[in-house]
Order: sequence, then C-alpha cells, then structure tokens
Amino acid sequence: MADSQETYYVITANRLVEGDVVYMAEKDGGATWVTDIANADTFPTEERGGAIIQAEGCVQSNVVIGPYAVEITGKNAPLGTKEKIRSEGPTVPHGGHAMPSVNPDYSI
Repeated sequence: MADSQETYYVITANRLVEGDVVYMAEKDGGATWVTDIANADTFPTEERGGAIIQAEGCVQSNVVIGPYAVEITGKNAPLGTKEKIRSEGPTVPHGGHAMPSVNPDYSI
C-alpha cells in the first residue's frame, strides 16, 4: 500500500546582493524572498516544478542565485542536516562577533 502522506517543499536560494540564504514567498502574484523559513510558502510535490520556474525568473532578474526545492516537515522545518544548518544561519561567529586571530602576524 502506498504512503498517503503528502510531501511539501519550500524553495530556497541565495540572495545575490549579500549572499543570504532566502526562501520564496508569493506576494501579489509574484515571488518575494524572506530570510526566515517559517515565512516561506510551501508547495506540494505537484506544484514544486512551477515554483522552481517562478524562482528561475528571479535568477534572470539578478535577485537570487541557485534556487532549489527543500523537503520540509509540517512546520517548515527542513528534513536534511545541510538545510537545517542553512535555515539557522552561520555556525561560526562572523563580523563583529568573530574571535580575534590567535596569531597576531596573520592578516587578511
């Protein structure tokens, strides 16, 4: 007997300007991009292809790069480890929160 549970996806990409991980949400019939996966629109399997095509339009407009579908749970939580990390943000302190180098001779 086939599994009757529906599979849902969100569309993710990286915003071209600053490289942030973003998720697609539809607004006024077009795509917009949000940084919180909880605010992303979900798509069932049969609508996933159309959502990717819509996201590809944002690639052509130089808004995002590399869109793809991510399988999620019912609460927009990604199932894969890579996507869990991407949705929670950097795992290494950066910017003003970065630790100073232990080697004072090292510079970038």
